[in-house]
Amino acid sequence: MLFRSEIKKKAIELGMKTLKDDGLDKVSKGITTADEIIKATQED
Repeated sequence: MLFRSEIKKKAIELGMKTLKDDGLDKVSKGITTADEIIKATQED
């Protein structure tokens, strides 16, 4: 049985971008704010 953490780790290795990482890119481009990313990724 695969655990959530194992699936996430493998997906990242294969090029998946996490919601938090994508959000931080958008913050750096001025598209959104850090507060919005924190709200959207609290459980991430």
